[in-house]
Amino acid sequence: MWEGNRPLLGVVLEIAGNRLYSGIVGVGAWCDEIPIELSRAACPAPVQAILCTGLPAELDHSPEKIGVLIDAFRSFGKTRMLGSAALMLCYVASGKCDSYWECQIALWDVAAALAIVQSAGGEIRIGSISDRCRLDVEAASSKNLLVSELNGR
Repeated sequence: MWEGNRPLLGVVLEIAGNRLYSGIVGVGAWCDEIPIELSRAACPAPVQAILCTGLPAELDHSPEKIGVLIDAFRSFGKTRMLGSAALMLCYVASGKCDSYWECQIALWDVAAALAIVQSAGGEIRIGSISDRCRLDVEAASSKNLLVSELNGR
């Protein structure tokens, strides 16, 4: 559920693991009714952190855009593409990875999970939503792990 351009609450089911992630902004986030937290204990430097991402269906193959991808990948210790944008965001919320970034993802692929990240205390950045319901999305356990912060974009 969203109000305007901000998430309020979300629910994501991880079918393979039979886990239910949920979050209410300002209240908290849970996995199977157990509170979840971001991995803040030892907030890693970007070179020690795990970035989760995906490539948009309509990837711009221009040298400039490919350069942005390469810069993001180089900024982190590991880059993972796990297949589900919503689950990658839930993994950020629960401390399994540190950052998520994707350009031109469909709103319906990330709307619920962005609420979960924010509910867990994470940082989110949402770009303007296009007329085709696509947007640029970032989420991280801390501001220093947002791709735009690392690359000055």
